Amino acid sequence: MTAQDVEVAKAAVLEVRNKMDPETYLCIRNVKVTAKPRPDADDFKRGCDATQKAAYWGVPCEMGTQGSQELPSPEGATGEITLFLDNLAPVTSARVFVALVHEYMHALGHDEETIQAMGLMLDGAPPCQP
Repeated sequence: MTAQDVEVAKAAVLEVRNKMDPETYLCIRNVKVTAKPRPDADDFKRGCDATQKAAYWGVPCEMGTQGSQELPSPEGATGEITLFLDNLAPVTSARVFVALVHEYMHALGHDEETIQAMGLMLDGAPPCQP
């Protein structure tokens, strides 16, 4: 993960957020986005695959709290998206854009099958596990 990779990722995060409609942005505004080279031991414990390009961990806005029958929360999604920049190599704006939108779709409550049907996949990457 180079400093240039981080700058590309930052620009892509801003681009994704700027292209969102206001209602969608309200749903994901509390989801933190971070970057690191690749998944580590803590990520593996949470179900991450070593070749995963990004991951979302949190409470999606359309699903409520696990184990309850809550209706969608007006506060939106919470949690964190991590971009694994070494696994995204070559790190380009387009690749980060797809990986980030894929994870935001999870934060919005979409399952892996639906997201794949939207075409939001890179390089035949393994499905998200968490």
